[in-house]
Amino acid sequence: MITTYYKVLLNYTIFFLAFLSAINSQTNYYSTGNGEWDTDTKWTPGIPSETISAGDTVFVRHKMEISAVFEIIVNGVIVIESSGEMHGNKKIIVNSGATLINQGEINLIEEVLAYGSIYNSNSIDIKKIIIEGGYMCNTGALEINEGELIHIYGGTLECEGDLIADEIKIENNGGDVAVFGGGSICNEVGNDPIIDLRSGIIDSAFVEVCGLNLLLAKLLPTELYSYKVELEDNNVRIDWATDTEVDNDYFVVERSLDSINFEEVGRLQGAGNSEVLRYYAVTDRFPHEGISYYRLKQVDYDEKTTYFDIKLVDYKDNSTPKNSLTVFPNPVKGHSKFSIGFEGFEGNTVQLKIRNMNGFEIYSAEIDISQEHELIDLETNIIQNPGMYVVSVHNGIRWRQHVFISQ
Repeated sequence: MITTYYKVLLNYTIFFLAFLSAINSQTNYYSTGNGEWDTDTKWTPGIPSETISAGDTVFVRHKMEISAVFEIIVNGVIVIESSGEMHGNKKIIVNSGATLINQGEINLIEEVLAYGSIYNSNSIDIKKIIIEGGYMCNTGALEINEGELIHIYGGTLECEGDLIADEIKIENNGGDVAVFGGGSICNEVGNDPIIDLRSGIIDSAFVEVCGLNLLLAKLLPTELYSYKVELEDNNVRIDWATDTEVDNDYFVVERSLDSINFEEVGRLQGAGNSEVLRYYAVTDRFPHEGISYYRLKQVDYDEKTTYFDIKLVDYKDNSTPKNSLTVFPNPVKGHSKFSIGFEGFEGNTVQLKIRNMNGFEIYSAEIDISQEHELIDLETNIIQNPGMYVVSVHNGIRWRQHVFISQ
């Protein structure tokens, strides 16, 4: 990506000089006066076709009205010089390998499709523009009709010109990455436009929205490209990917048994500021048996928090013989003691933990289980606050959990 205005301008100048040195080998058409595009007397050596062939170049040096045919298809090169203008209701299609250079004025009520290259150093006022796999360097002004958009579809729009549009949509097209690499963009009345980043890259260092640097304006929060929660063997795997991150400090994966009270399962550092695709994954190696709810939390440097969708997993463990836990009474309110029952743990020394729904451990012990049905009693004063609690037991292979309530 070209990263400075002057580098772009230098490359553009080199391109244009090389282009001028090569035109003697091409069929060149020149406008000779103001008038309709399809008027033979307004061109030399003759009227150019509406489909500009590869190897041909059309120089527009006057004000040309284009309304007789539906579209101009550029397979070669078209140059609107500083004295030239194109007005009317034509659509312009710049095909792959073709070039449109505008140093004058283009004013159309139809759209422009860019599969090839467009260089604009003055003024383009059109219905909308779709840059589909093509390239546009705008150092002048590009104005889109009210309610329409600039659509970068697997192409590139860069250089630091002015963009007037209600919306700019940016999305990859298969393997072609969409890049918005520069420009100052506002809508027609000077307000912020819609920035719809579906996928691709925004070089925020060279993009301004109504005079505010895009990165500082924080118009684009961290956006997820994908997000899924799936069973994998005896684990639950949480995968997600971002296609843009703004001031992203870290991610937290959380788990719940009731979709209300969540505990932390894992935490990963974010990328800060990123405009490329990044992949993340956390594995819950000790999931609750039965239905659990997972959600993804994202935290900015300023501690602003965003929560993404809650996803449900129904986990059934078939890897070990069945064993179970019970807690009674449940709820434990009004009792000085409560009991935990163990079934199927005989012959093991188990690790017992009790946690609140924030994940804080309030009790821990190792217990020898000698009977198929074992019962232990605990004092209720270990539970300080009302709420939901999880009792967990590890039998040397994996954890078992059971939820109980204190009121």
